[in-house]
Amino acid sequence: MPGSPAWLSRPPRGIDFFGPRYGLPRSIGSHNSDWLWGPRDYTGELVIVLGGRAEELTALFESVDRVATSPCRHCIPYENDLPIFVCRRSRKPLRELWPLAKEYG
Repeated sequence: MPGSPAWLSRPPRGIDFFGPRYGLPRSIGSHNSDWLWGPRDYTGELVIVLGGRAEELTALFESVDRVATSPCRHCIPYENDLPIFVCRRSRKPLRELWPLAKEYG
């Protein structure tokens, strides 16, 4: 669905598993091998980002709002309390920004 909201998360499998029953689009992910799939046909008009830093996202999107925090008491410590951002209107096509999103580790 080009132009639909996209999820950029680590890892996105939960969104892909539970999302269809809530009408959510397929996710895109920047972590490890998820990055290899690329941004699909999403435009970057709306991207929900799990993790990251507002100052880095502001360089990539015209609008960045921190909307929540994701608690995860069973996660490894650095994945607990990740911020959730709603980002709108990517400054460049998402396909051009994709190489900057790669997270291996």
